[in-house]
Amino acid sequence: MKRVEFDKAVKMAQEGTYDANQDDSVLHGCGLPGFVPVTITLDVAAKFLAWHCICLNGSVDCEQLTEMRAISRKKWIICN
Repeated sequence: MKRVEFDKAVKMAQEGTYDANQDDSVLHGCGLPGFVPVTITLDVAAKFLAWHCICLNGSVDCEQLTEMRAISRKKWIICN
């Protein structure tokens, strides 16, 4: 996942403009060493980031966001 795509997914997560019906279970375990890279949409990435990085008050957990950025760089491939 490229930085521009990640930033767009974060913005979608913060604004809630992603399709919440998307199945993000394909990303479960993405931080584990044996996780094989997957192809996903921006909606799936945004839903996953909303769950893992966006706090209930709308702020961002910066530590978790940094971790997800590093993981997504190698393990998430965005399709259009």
